[in-house]
Amino acid sequence: TRVGTTVGTLGYMSPEQANLSDGEVDTRTDVYSLGVLLHKLLVGFLPIDPGRMEHSGLDQVLSAIRTRVPAKPSLMRHPSDEQSLEEIAGMRATTPARLQRMVQGELDWIILKALEKEKDRRYSSAADLAADVFRYLEGEPVNAGPPSLSYRLGKLVRRHRWAVATALFIPTAIVLSLSVGLLRATKMENLARIEADKANTTLDLMHEILSSADP
Repeated sequence: TRVGTTVGTLGYMSPEQANLSDGEVDTRTDVYSLGVLLHKLLVGFLPIDPGRMEHSGLDQVLSAIRTRVPAKPSLMRHPSDEQSLEEIAGMRATTPARLQRMVQGELDWIILKALEKEKDRRYSSAADLAADVFRYLEGEPVNAGPPSLSYRLGKLVRRHRWAVATALFIPTAIVLSLSVGLLRATKMENLARIEADKANTTLDLMHEILSSADP
């Protein structure tokens, strides 16, 4: 391509390609286009669709590509005029609600990271993007996600749910056993105390009777 010339498919064009004075086109440009493709595959429409800007000139379309921040794909705000959300979801053998739940969260993060306006904030290569997609498929924390402890612990628990359940069950069973044993010991102690009180009462009564008897 030449600097100062618009070359490419507008719907898949990166912000730097839409900037006619910018010659800084590298592998991260491919990452952006792959992010658009992933968006299209998942929810059925482009994040920025020039076809919906038919009354806009080329300069306005290029400006939108450079500056308009795409909404989260899971919001599904821009279905095409020809297709309803039900049709889009039906082509993916699901319902709109289920499709939204599937995309919401990690797939949102992956796509939006690939579609960052600033190249430095995108994946550095197509391989890095693919690696994050595989992490999602394997149930591992994705690099595009927030690095919060609760998120990563949640992923760890979901990946090793049986081991975690076993690890939680054993101490829980021990605590329950100790609790039952303690309750039984407490009950036995109370019964022993009651019997001891009865015995003491009987002894006091016998002592009183014997002490008042005529030899």
